[in-house]
Amino acid sequence: MPVKIHISYTPDDETIVVQAVAYLKGILPALKVKKTPGKPPYNNVYFIPKNAKKPTK
Repeated sequence: MPVKIHISYTPDDETIVVQAVAYLKGILPALKVKKTPGKPPYNNVYFIPKNAKKPTK
């Protein structure tokens, strides 16, 4: 089952988020990264596996 990862951060933590994105991209190259503005002062980053399919029984 694919796992989605969500991180909320403030603009002060932008450098840490960039490092986390680079690290996860190195481990999981088929990873979709989506950045969205959240409720102020927070921003959001979502890590979503690409081509997620239903598991077989």
